[in-house]
Amino acid sequence: QDHALMTRKILSNIQSPRHLARVPDYAASHHEKPDGSGYPQGLLGDAVPLQARIMAIADIFEALTAKNRPYKQPMSPDEAGAILEKMKKGNEIDGDLYDLCRDNGIFSHPPVSDDSFDD
Repeated sequence: QDHALMTRKILSNIQSPRHLARVPDYAASHHEKPDGSGYPQGLLGDAVPLQARIMAIADIFEALTAKNRPYKQPMSPDEAGAILEKMKKGNEIDGDLYDLCRDNGIFSHPPVSDDSFDD
């Protein structure tokens, strides 16, 4: 849980343009949940910034499908989508954002290869 606070601290020390001033808060809030059970602040519902809610879904999907995690095998995008669906029903992620991603095929695309970033 400390990594969320450390993220805010590190990013706050980076001089950035004014329009990016809230990025440290968004990044630090990506483990907040609409039901208030997240961390570091236990924010509830719309108190979780939209940007953090988007990051939360992306972070979970990436963690579930990642091939570079030594402690687990990667899930297929469909399997990860099913877990996110359960999280939606449990109000652990923003249901409208989840639906938007699902309806636009985000969870059916194959994961991006780490090699694609080498270009």
